[in-house]
Amino acid sequence: MARVLVVEVSSELRASELLASEGFTVFTAAGRAEALDCLDAFQPDLVLLEVVAPRGRATDASKALRSATTAPLVMLTGPCTESDAVAAFTAGIDSLVIGPVGPHELIARSSEGWRMMFKLSDS
Repeated sequence: MARVLVVEVSSELRASELLASEGFTVFTAAGRAEALDCLDAFQPDLVLLEVVAPRGRATDASKALRSATTAPLVMLTGPCTESDAVAAFTAGIDSLVIGPVGPHELIARSSEGWRMMFKLSDS
């Protein structure tokens, strides 16, 4: 099953529990510094950044993670402006999921869409 690093920059969704319940191997990092520390050891297939809005600390985290890994970066965020979305993509994310996103949608996206979109291995 795919390894997902969930980086909780500033969110309340707690995607890590949902992904783990679907069989993903999940490591949760509380912010950018912890995520950067664990990248080499965990070697994620996908990095999911949980944020309230794609600006400030979230954009900084995206830039730092993109420079440290080639794994796909997906940002899960609340409602945002077009300029916030552009800033997130400019910072290096590969996909932006704009909420609100319910748990069933998150599981559906991770179980099917992300595997197909990023060709994650099941090993």
